Amino acid sequence: MPTVSLEIDKSLHSRIEKAYELAIKNAPSDLGITTYWKEHLANIKIQGSGGSVKLSGESGFYFPGATYSSYDKYNAIKKKPFIDASNIKLSLPAGIGYEMDGRRISFDYVRAQFHIESIAKAFPSLSKCRTLLEIGSGTGIQAFAFSQFLPGITYIMVDLPGTLAFASYFLAKASPQSKFLYYHEWLESGLTNADFVFLPFYEISKLPDGICDLALNTDSMQEMNYETIGKYFQQLRRLLRGPRLFYQSNRKSKMMDGEDIQVDKFPYKKEDNPLFKRENPFMAEHWVKRKKFGLIPYAAKTYRTHIQSLTELSA
Repeated sequence: MPTVSLEIDKSLHSRIEKAYELAIKNAPSDLGITTYWKEHLANIKIQGSGGSVKLSGESGFYFPGATYSSYDKYNAIKKKPFIDASNIKLSLPAGIGYEMDGRRISFDYVRAQFHIESIAKAFPSLSKCRTLLEIGSGTGIQAFAFSQFLPGITYIMVDLPGTLAFASYFLAKASPQSKFLYYHEWLESGLTNADFVFLPFYEISKLPDGICDLALNTDSMQEMNYETIGKYFQQLRRLLRGPRLFYQSNRKSKMMDGEDIQVDKFPYKKEDNPLFKRENPFMAEHWVKRKKFGLIPYAAKTYRTHIQSLTELSA
């Protein structure tokens, strides 16, 4: 199982631990998640004391430079045409990711920049956004990239408690100077001035109306059931302020608990206005490690159709 060890500020570690424990305690008995995520949540392990932390996990575990996949660096290098063509030239901090052309990158970090550039080209006013919301924020790599691209924004992350903890630790390592608002602190004081806000998914309904300029989801609605997707869309219509922009990039189709989850069946309304909807060229292919007969690992190139879209949601 992929594992990474970190050294972070002791006070941040203490705050993250408290938030994680409370998020687990307050979670409903039925999370309403797919079997896929029930299995992966069971594999999440977080251990540590002081400022030393050891994280283990599988799906959702994309810590840059860690061996989530031994092909991560190769996949990042193979995306060099996208890197060279991009106007966005961000870099990971020292000690995270891989060196390339004077910058530090990883596959998911390059992908995060591709998502930002896709939005920016279709929405010139992106630079004016002050508050962003991400549903299914994973380890926080998209949040980190956006914070570099739009300094001074507030980025609200909504996810499962386990993956939310990964995001907390990653951002504590990658951006220790940032202002963090953790779950227990939000319960005590509500939304206060912060760069990153971490909320368990079951608290999204308590966020105030019209709080966000942009919302996004990448590679996780494909792993939810339609009921959960529908609930998130209801919240998005409430939480977004004009022009209520929602960006998503997900597999065109993925089987979850015997149900074919399709982007084309996401609960958009006829009144919604798509600024674009197309196949995502960045995700057309990459290398992964498979296990033959569940035992022997082997390399495989995957060809998966992902659909990316930016849509003005109606009320």
